[in-house]
Amino acid sequence: MASQYKVMPDSFVNYPVLKTLFAYVWKGITGDDLEETFAYQSFSHLLRNGCVEGARDFVRRFPEVLNHESFNPKNIFLAFIQSDRVDLLKFLLEDIVKLSVENFLTSQDFEEAVRICRFCDSWKVLDHLLSNYELMSIDPQVVNNWVVRLPFDTACETSSKVNYILAKYFPDIKKEVEESLLKNEENGFIVQYIKISGISPVEILQKILKKEDGEYDFFDILGKVEGDVRTFFPDSHSLAKILEKVSFYPNLDLLVKRGVKPKKVVKAALTALNSGSHPNKVMEYVLFADFARRHHLTLHEINGIDVSEIDKFLESYITHLFPNGRQETLETLIALGFKPKTIIETTQKVIKDDRFVRYYSEMLSTFLNC
Repeated sequence: MASQYKVMPDSFVNYPVLKTLFAYVWKGITGDDLEETFAYQSFSHLLRNGCVEGARDFVRRFPEVLNHESFNPKNIFLAFIQSDRVDLLKFLLEDIVKLSVENFLTSQDFEEAVRICRFCDSWKVLDHLLSNYELMSIDPQVVNNWVVRLPFDTACETSSKVNYILAKYFPDIKKEVEESLLKNEENGFIVQYIKISGISPVEILQKILKKEDGEYDFFDILGKVEGDVRTFFPDSHSLAKILEKVSFYPNLDLLVKRGVKPKKVVKAALTALNSGSHPNKVMEYVLFADFARRHHLTLHEINGIDVSEIDKFLESYITHLFPNGRQETLETLIALGFKPKTIIETTQKVIKDDRFVRYYSEMLSTFLNC
């Protein structure tokens, strides 16, 4: 107890209570406050284990540690890159050396740092470095050599993250990366690219839609990324072309969630239904009607919908769903804005059996009198 006390490795990480207790015991026995002196290995231990708060507290208590002969900020910086911990990098630059990336690193140091990021797949640190450096000062040939040119498959998913970050800052690399992604036709890589690079979902989705022979699942990608896509569809016809190929559930709701107005969705979905391309058409009619009802929309109140489209929908709806004889069918049509007289007249037109027409007429009368 009489010997000089030194801060032991792990003390700030695992033993703060024991450390405080020891100080109390020391004062209780000697009557003096515990006078600590630093051990550099304790500080390096905190840095190696990524304990930012512990290291910050250590520097506050023992600022002389920064003058220790073993303290080499650039070596520590390169070690932090390998961990891909941006918080450690910021701690070193902002709290210890108090320099920006550009002022701390020479051009050669910076190029070496990027190469380490590439080798260690440290894409988060790479993003931080590039966002805090004057990129125009870098030789384009040097930038070109940074690209990890590997086939885009599951075996190199991590390595491609470095390319996604480079694409964020360098247009030529962005073009190369996106061409590879569009050839690969894997939804997962597109989603990862959008999330990591920060590219607008609209920008990449537009390129996907231009590939008429592509196998991408548009709505699968849209459901996994954030972003407002209301400007993505300049008119309802462009949206209808996509809806012709997919189930309405849960994609109609997803469009609203991403900023497309319900009226525009209904208009596009109606066009898609009337195109006759859906394999499970009965279910799509049910989903369409449910969506419109939940958003309290009637077809006649939506600007731009041609009357012939509404008439065609009613005929198809009755043809597909009235043979079930369900009262919900009548409720739905009335909720969508169709008048009882129109429903009966259309039923007479598309269902030739008078018995069915009388049956539905009686059902409608009963429903309206309830």
